[in-house]
Amino acid sequence: MGCISKYYWVLRRANKEHKCSRCGVVIKPGELYVYHFGVGMGTNCRIIRRWWCLTCAKDEIEEMLKNNVRKLAGFYKYPAKGKMWQLPKSWREEILKQTPDIENENKQ
Repeated sequence: MGCISKYYWVLRRANKEHKCSRCGVVIKPGELYVYHFGVGMGTNCRIIRRWWCLTCAKDEIEEMLKNNVRKLAGFYKYPAKGKMWQLPKSWREEILKQTPDIENENKQ
């Protein structure tokens, strides 16, 4: 028996302290981070929640910048539709300032 699949990645601004689920760095209030939620066959029907710093969420951030969104949905990370999910210009600038390697790759 299967389960309903639901996966998404959302760029958020922290309102409390989190710890990056990959590298362990502290994400302080006010900093941008990527929240991931997943459940489905890929997780053996278990719910997973992850908090990633911008460095550890590089692939997701690149996809968000490319599509000008702050949410990716589905197993294949489709950009979310609708005005509410558009990436604010100030967030884009902050991301590029914090992760210069992403900026260089997007210029190529």
